[in-house]
Amino acid sequence: MADGQARLEQARVRSAAVDAAVGVVRRERPVASGILAAALAFRLFALMIPLAYVLVAGIGFTTRAAERAGQAGDDQLGDLVVDSIAAVARTSERGRFIALIFGGVATLLAAGGVVEVLRWVHVLAWRVPPRRERRNARLVLGLIAGVVLISGASAAAEQARAAAPALRTSSPCC
Repeated sequence: MADGQARLEQARVRSAAVDAAVGVVRRERPVASGILAAALAFRLFALMIPLAYVLVAGIGFTTRAAERAGQAGDDQLGDLVVDSIAAVARTSERGRFIALIFGGVATLLAAGGVVEVLRWVHVLAWRVPPRRERRNARLVLGLIAGVVLISGASAAAEQARAAAPALRTSSPCC
């Protein structure tokens, strides 16, 4: 073991790449990056559930409005999503408002948790002293808006790919 440590230290002196790699590994170990990544992934997952709930309840309002106007729904949605939207559309207006309110509060709380975990990841990764500060509402709302924008862009890209026959066919590479 001591012989391996001595060879590693000699390699660090000779090679800047080895020195940088050892520095990264030694810096990462006390930060517990695996635990931080798991905490962040859990909080992001916890954000997706109430956000999807709010979006489905919101789509229920637009579906109800489309039914009143006599418009047909989108045939591109999956059966599960269509069934969920139809169930929401059949509920009362009051029920949908309550669902939006509770879902919105849960979304804000979950987004606040994500922002808090990101703050702690920053504190631990950069080894800066933690500051006692209130949650910034703009960061929480920006996070929610970013997640919605990324999801919308992904859905739009999927629709564009489905609409373009040249993009649907894939030929084997090489």
